Parts: sequence; structure tokens; C-alpha cells
Amino acid sequence: MTREILGRYELSDLLGRGGMGEVWAARDRLAGRRVAVKFLSSHGHGDVSTALEQRFLREARLTSALRHVGVPVVHDHGKLGDGRLYLVMELVPGETLSTLLKSGRFPIHRAASVAAQTADVLAHAHTNGVIHRDLKPSNLMLTPTGAVKVLDFGIAAALEPGPDEPRLTATNATPGTAGFMAPEQAEGRSVAASDLYALGCLLYELLAGTPPLTAPNPVMLMYRHATEEPEPVTAHRPDLPGALADLVMRLLAKAPEDRPSSQEVRVTAARWAAEASGGEAEAEAAAALERYDGLCTAGDPGRAHEGYTGLAERLAGSRAVDDPQVLACRAGAARCLVVLGRPSEARDAFEALLPFQTRALGATHPSVFDTRYRIAKLVADSGGRARARELLVLLRDAQRAALPDADPGVVRTVRLIERLDRMLG
Repeated sequence: MTREILGRYELSDLLGRGGMGEVWAARDRLAGRRVAVKFLSSHGHGDVSTALEQRFLREARLTSALRHVGVPVVHDHGKLGDGRLYLVMELVPGETLSTLLKSGRFPIHRAASVAAQTADVLAHAHTNGVIHRDLKPSNLMLTPTGAVKVLDFGIAAALEPGPDEPRLTATNATPGTAGFMAPEQAEGRSVAASDLYALGCLLYELLAGTPPLTAPNPVMLMYRHATEEPEPVTAHRPDLPGALADLVMRLLAKAPEDRPSSQEVRVTAARWAAEASGGEAEAEAAAALERYDGLCTAGDPGRAHEGYTGLAERLAGSRAVDDPQVLACRAGAARCLVVLGRPSEARDAFEALLPFQTRALGATHPSVFDTRYRIAKLVADSGGRARARELLVLLRDAQRAALPDADPGVVRTVRLIERLDRMLG
């Protein structure tokens, strides 16, 4: 594949690959912005290919008309010379719910927030005549600020043909995913309430840590969804508020007319999203910090930096500026700037952080010592070796007054002083 298309979009990183194509991160040279480019491949020829193309472009235009903060903006769409169909969309930072679920079930308020935001998106889409048809964890992105983005609107609709049209899929399968497919959808009839059933499956898994129903293969799974009632979600989550548990189970009603509306879901879930306990919020932030630490050290500092800064913004709404977790976010973001090759910004960030760390944690806290060391090293790396040595000597004396000489932090400081002494002659 060429790394540039249409003389405009420079592809950089492969974000995902599936049966229908690929998604790439790219730079739109004309607009000067980062975008996501999704490629889809048609499997037809002649008249069949033309019908598929027309249906895809019709659905792309329909999706483009959805103007909602929870739906990525579609910037461009069309067909390449090699027959591939493409969509150019807003590049959304964050992680999919399928990735986040690998760490276990969500805190109640976080799951409720996802449900409320998703329901708001669905209400807007359904009002505009668009049904998602494939709502599932991998199609929902949670940004660093806690905002939900619903991905792939219109794709499933594009896959579902009219009565006399061929399918865009190679297998002629019903659009959708077995574990999230409403009974009527499995029979080939998708309605707005089908998306609400999928949201119920999603919310159940977020709260319980397990899907409402499982089976060894997709056919059996669809059959179970059509004929069996799942175990009450409270069997997995006894601490769940009754009203929220009732909402989850009503969303899983077999008949579309028995499910709550997207507006009711939004209102009910939003109430519980706003009633987060301090302990849950604290634990959630700690888990996020650990995840971003891993991303930064595992070679993805860009995503880690977005995560740290987004979490800091989110926490700032309810925390003091010198809250330890807010400070940890700022320190993590500064460390990522170093790895990203932006030392001047990193130094500014560490220097702005230091007074708040010192006031909140104390002058002898390991985080304060670490920040002072990093500032000195950045000063040295920028050519200010004499000034860096002065800073390091002050740091060494402060560390030795509080720590043994064998402490790794003290050893690190002494070694850098010795290196600078050699350079300074």
C-alpha cells in the first residue's frame, strides 16, 4: 500500500485491521491536521460493484450529516483508483472499551457515564434516521477526558442492502455482532430499539465484567439472545443501585417495544454518573495513571501524554491544583515530553510543577527529588552544564540530609555530577 493517497493524506500508523479493511492514522497536508483513514474493500464487479459503491457513498453522506460531539466528524469519503472505498474521519485519542475491559469491570459511575453519553448519541442519530446496527465495546472510544465517541456509524447500514441488492460482505452475513445483536436484528429487521438492546449488552458487561450471555459459536449465541433471559446483573454486582440494575435488564427485553427509550436511558444513567463515590474515582484515576505509565515506558509516549493531560483536565474539575493525582498526571505528561523529543516544553512543565509538588508533598518527597533531578538534566542537555551542576549539588545535599548515600536517587545525582565534572574539565 502506498503511504500517501490522493496526494493529500500521508498515512503513518496502522490503527486496526479487520475483515472489511484497515484504519490508518494519517496527516491531512491540505488541512494541516491529524485524521483517521478507513479503507473498505468491495467484493463485487460491474453492476454489483457500482451498486455497492452507490450505497456506501449514500451512507457516508448520511453519517457526515450527524453533527454530535459523540460522533467523529467525517471529513471526506470516496473511491480510490484501485477500487477501495475510503472514509477520512476525525482522529480520536483514547482507548476502546474492549481494551479497557481487559482490566476488569468499570466503576459504577464510569459505566453510567458511558451509557448516558452513548444514549445521547443514539437519540441524535435515531432522530436523523440513522441506526448504528453494530454497537459494541470495540466501536466505542473513551477519550482521556472521559468523553465517549461512537465509531463506525453508517458502516453497518452500508452493509445492509435493499431487497434486490447484493451485500457488501463476502459472507452475506447479517450486519452486527452476535453478542450484541437484538433478537429482531438476528432475524434481519433492525429498528432504533435494536441499538438500545446492544447498549444493554454493553452496559451489562461494563458493570458485571462478563457478557449477559455466552456461547461457543455465533449461531448459538444469537439463539440464546433470542430465547433466554440473562442472569440479573446484580448477581455479578450486588452493590448496583436498583434503578440502574432495572434499566440494564429492561434494555435487554426481547421485544423492542419493551425497551426504554434512549432519552430515558440518558436521564437515568446520567444521575448515577454524577453520583460517583470518592473511593471509586480515586481508584479509577490510580488505574489510569498506571496504564499511562505503562504506555510511556512501552514506547507509545504520544498516547501516554494525551492520557495524562486528559486525566489532569478531568480531575481538575473536582480536585485542588495540588492534589497528588493531579500532580502525578502533570509529572507523567512532562516525562512523556522528554521521550517525544520536546525537551524545552518538558523543562517548562517540570519547573511549573515543582512548587506545587513541594507544597503538597514536602521538600523531601521522592517525587520532588525526581523533578529537581529531571530539571537539572534538561538544563545540562541544553548546554547549561555549569548551571546544571549547581542545581545537582543542591539536590545532592538535600537528598543526603534525608536519605542514605546508597539510595538510588542519591547515586543517580552523584553520577551525573561526576559526569558533568569531566565535561567541564
